[in-house]
Amino acid sequence: MTASENLTSNPGTITITDINIFTGDIEATFSFTGTDPLGIDPAVVQVTEGSFSIDYLPNTNFNNIIIAEVNGEPYFSNYTEVNTSIFNNITRINYHSEDNETNKSISLILPSTITIGTYEISTTLITGEEVLALYSNEQGVSSTLLANSGTLIINEHNEDTGLVEGEFEYTTMDTTVDPPVEYIISSGEFSLFLQ
Repeated sequence: MTASENLTSNPGTITITDINIFTGDIEATFSFTGTDPLGIDPAVVQVTEGSFSIDYLPNTNFNNIIIAEVNGEPYFSNYTEVNTSIFNNITRINYHSEDNETNKSISLILPSTITIGTYEISTTLITGEEVLALYSNEQGVSSTLLANSGTLIINEHNEDTGLVEGEFEYTTMDTTVDPPVEYIISSGEFSLFLQ
């Protein structure tokens, strides 16, 4: 009997460093000790500093999408619209999404010059470089609410493909009702494709 050419990892670790459920991209690092599980081959191989990057949805057409939680309830956009506007000679991206099943909407407005980094969500538009976020609890019924605090993180901005990805969280308050209602938008993620 000859020794197996396949060794089994024992022990080993794998760390997912990036995953995008919209585009199907996964990046990870790994390390393990390889041994023959049958004990025929006494060789022991150490694999260190391993890494990989794969696309498990290679033929998927990219769609703009926003997912989040609103006061603990899931929000998943099934309609998005992207357009631009100019303010103070700065081009701004207006990214509007709707969850037609819950009749809610989330909009993000950011300068087209935005880069990878963390940004405070602003309550006012002054220079055009500000990041704004809006929420509407019922399309066509209640007013659109401007965020009163929050953070937006740009994780990827690929100028070649037009892909912008990030995370966000913010709060807003509907003062048109008595008592006022606070909306907490958390665990927000978005993928935006600028063509």
